[in-house]
Amino acid sequence: MPSRTDRRSVRVEPTPEGLRRVLRQYDDIVARHRTTLASYPDDQVAALLAFIRASAEQALVDLRGVTEPPR
Repeated sequence: MPSRTDRRSVRVEPTPEGLRRVLRQYDDIVARHRTTLASYPDDQVAALLAFIRASAEQALVDLRGVTEPPR
């Protein structure tokens, strides 16, 4: 789809089938990660989850106001 702000660029959006095809590529990775996580005690999984959530929140703070990559 054409960019609303820059006629030289386009925005690419996946089709539902294309998205399904890409996500299928991650099935094995997800299965291995679930197996690995199942081997950890609950308190370690909770610590990992807390770290991931805090990192995601900080990434959102860091990205606020960023609309374009530096040139």
